[in-house]
Amino acid sequence: MITRPIVPIYFGTPTPEGFKGPPQNPSHIGDNILNNFSHESGLGDIQLPLMVNLPKKYAGNWLFGMGPVFQFPTATNDALGQDQWALGPVMVLGYKGKRWLGGIFPNYFWKIGSAGQDSNTPDVNQGSLLYFFNYSLPDAWQVGFNPTITYNHRAPSGNKWRVPVELYVGKTIKMGKVPVNIKVGGEYVVVTQDTFGERFTFKFIITPVMPSLIKSPIFGE
Repeated sequence: MITRPIVPIYFGTPTPEGFKGPPQNPSHIGDNILNNFSHESGLGDIQLPLMVNLPKKYAGNWLFGMGPVFQFPTATNDALGQDQWALGPVMVLGYKGKRWLGGIFPNYFWKIGSAGQDSNTPDVNQGSLLYFFNYSLPDAWQVGFNPTITYNHRAPSGNKWRVPVELYVGKTIKMGKVPVNIKVGGEYVVVTQDTFGERFTFKFIITPVMPSLIKSPIFGE
C-alpha cells in the first residue's frame, strides 16, 4: 500500500474579495484590485490517495500502483476549500535505476457530494500530474525535479492549466541520529493562470527520513 496524503495549511493566504470600483487617481489604476484582499489562514481540503503496489518480485525495478484518491471538505474557511466531497482514480508509475529514480503520479477526481450551502462553487472536476526525477551524486548529493501540473476543468478559459518546470539540488545530512534531506531549487511556470497565477517560485525543502512504522508486509511475503 502506497499513500501520499496532502494536508494543506495556509498562513495569511491573500483571497480576492472583488473590485471596489474605479480608483480616484488614474495613476493608481491597480489599487481597486491590489488593496481589496482578505488574508485567510487555516486548514485546506485534505487529499488522500490509497494505491496498491505491484510486488517487487513481479515488478522488478518498476514501481506501479493504482487505487482511489479522496478529497475531504476539511477547510476551516470557505476561501480555503471547495465544500465538497470528491473521489477519483490515482496511479503511480516509475522506474528505479542504480543511481536514479523517475516516474509520474497522476490523479483526477470529481464531486460526489456537497458539504456546505455555497451554490456558487463549481462542482469539482480537476486533477494533477506530479512528474519526478532524482539522480544520486557522490557524498549524498542529489539533483532532480518534482513539479506538479494541475488542471481544473471548471475554471474559466485561461485559468485551467498550470504547467511548471523545476530543478533542485539536495544533500542528505545527519542531525543527531536522524538523516535529513535538504533541497534548494526553483520552479518556473511555463503555462500559468491568467488570474493571480505566479511565474516563479523559490523552494527550500527539509525532509526528515523516519524509520518505517511497519517493518514487514501485513499480507503475503
